[in-house]
Amino acid sequence: MFYRVFNDLIDEGQKKGEITLDLSANDIISILTTCIRGVIYDWCLKKGSFNIVSYGNNLISMMLNQIKL
Repeated sequence: MFYRVFNDLIDEGQKKGEITLDLSANDIISILTTCIRGVIYDWCLKKGSFNIVSYGNNLISMMLNQIKL
């Protein structure tokens, strides 16, 4: 379900010219989900010592800025 929603959003963004066509929707999903898992993994490794929401939002925003047009 998560991946289907992600795929629909990325497809829509690509059709509207808001998201790069240099990468497939599947490639973008893979990159973003890897980033999300990395944030969670890092937070766990550091025993919750930082604000995961703030850190995650910053990192995901940086990633999204790289795929938008």
